[in-house]
Amino acid sequence: MKKFVCLYVPILILAALLTGCSEKKETSGGPVKLTFYNQKEQLPIYFEELVKKFAEQNSGIEIEVISPPDSETALFARVSTGDVPDIVHLWPAEPPYKDMMEEGLFLDLTGQEFLKRAMPEYVEMSNYKGKSYAMPTTISFYGLWINKDIFSRYNLAPPTTHDELIAVCEVLKANGVQPFVFKDKNPAQEFERMIGITNPDVTTVIERIARGETSFTREPEARALAEDMLEVRKYGQVDTLGTDDSQARTDFFAQKAAMYTSGTWLMADVKNFPGVNLELIPYPCPIKGRPSKMPINIDIAYSIAADMSDAKTQGALKFIDFLTSPDIAQDFANFEGGPCIITSVKQDTPELNTVMEQISKKNTFLTVLNFWNPGLRPAWVPAVQNMLMTKDIDAFIAESDKLIKTVYTSN
Repeated sequence: MKKFVCLYVPILILAALLTGCSEKKETSGGPVKLTFYNQKEQLPIYFEELVKKFAEQNSGIEIEVISPPDSETALFARVSTGDVPDIVHLWPAEPPYKDMMEEGLFLDLTGQEFLKRAMPEYVEMSNYKGKSYAMPTTISFYGLWINKDIFSRYNLAPPTTHDELIAVCEVLKANGVQPFVFKDKNPAQEFERMIGITNPDVTTVIERIARGETSFTREPEARALAEDMLEVRKYGQVDTLGTDDSQARTDFFAQKAAMYTSGTWLMADVKNFPGVNLELIPYPCPIKGRPSKMPINIDIAYSIAADMSDAKTQGALKFIDFLTSPDIAQDFANFEGGPCIITSVKQDTPELNTVMEQISKKNTFLTVLNFWNPGLRPAWVPAVQNMLMTKDIDAFIAESDKLIKTVYTSN
């Protein structure tokens, strides 16, 4: 259902607008009651505590935290019936949420004082058509997690090139250490982030392929990434295709492998394993000579439903102001651990020291998911998995060209 909703969310939203369900947003006196829709599976208890603290400072405003499983699918289903939560945690740079902004489902926050608390470049990334419909607080990075203790044991430096990465793998393998653990049961996110690393502007290449102007037989990205994926998997567990993200994380934190490709959202697990010494670094670009930039995304941002009463709107604005106030933002950053973009926050996360340097060096790019046709990432998964099984790169490239044209033509 998630794939279906992601592909057709504009149609569903339009249907919701035509049927209209705004009456539920109005209040009839008494306390202002709001719903806060949380999509971070690690944070429901934390947000529930924050809501209690907010209530102590704001009598007359009651907020219910909603944290359903498979939250994005559940959110799209609600939106399709016109039931937009009052306050929503979302990923504002991604296409489905831009569609919601286009349809006028979120309040225009442009000019709100709390927006000034975030780094301007990330507010801009969250904007739609020059207006702010979301308040960003945290970003995410994708790269290579390394076990620093294992690296130190064998005098290994963090790899900065593909050749250095393979050399590290050879040393580890020679010493009986499994270099990598992979989660190929669902490689969608890894493939999307990694092809962006080969070329942050790969979306332009994909759109040209969709128009029949070029092909991955003439462009380097798909072949370079396929070759890299096959080569590094020689240094992983036997059954990569049977391993999901949960099992891969478990094995990595059990120190069964020295490296794991993932993002800053792993910090929730890092804090539960203080004895495991990790660091996130840029994944070496598979194309020689190209810089290894890190893909980022807006990870936590807050939006407000547009069709509420004045009392509910003011209550929701107060809650976002509370969440982004210096003391609460600092406490949240200390707890959640991800890269915070509230300028008053002091980041004290050794595992992300290299990541934070990438911000100052402007060595990042907004992950290509935010520019792709929404149907492309899930459509690519079977082709990626088949390539990992058959090791037939030429067939993978041909299939990639075909599915790009199909997805962009049908959507």
